[in-house]
Amino acid sequence: MQLKENDQVKVIDEDFVATVKLVKGDSVIIECEDGFEYTYEVYQLIKIKSDGDSEHIVKPISFETANSSKPSNLANQVALKGIKPEIDLHIEELCPNEKFRTNHEALVFQLKYCRKVIETAIQNRKRNLVFIHGVGAGKLKQELRNMLNETYPTIEFFDASYQTYGAGATEIIIHKLNKL
Repeated sequence: MQLKENDQVKVIDEDFVATVKLVKGDSVIIECEDGFEYTYEVYQLIKIKSDGDSEHIVKPISFETANSSKPSNLANQVALKGIKPEIDLHIEELCPNEKFRTNHEALVFQLKYCRKVIETAIQNRKRNLVFIHGVGAGKLKQELRNMLNETYPTIEFFDASYQTYGAGATEIIIHKLNKL
């Protein structure tokens, strides 16, 4: 299903209804009830049908996109909302329609997604993030922390709040944002 000019939409994780003003590929410019314009990606919008029902516009992340040598659209699909955005790394949340041949392929995808999230956070000057990896066997948690150690020397990481996440999340703090 496609969005077109004058369609009514809701924004995921926001509390307002808006009208589509312009669709440019996967980006959509909308105007809220107060007259302010915002740009969102298609997958962040829910179309309101004329009968009052709503339909989620889904653009799933594909494994091919994540592994391609071309620049990935993953960075465009990262929505960092709030003071301390939470990023759920469970594979069924990242790409519910994708089937991976091996656990290793899924892990590679998750780590690539983490890198895109971190790059987006740095570009948007977001200092704190929480990666929700779950408890499981601990492989994703360990690989995430290895990647952070090897690739991002200005990032501090530690177990996120046990009361909030149990043992299943890692919080990061990105230092030296003002020097980038």
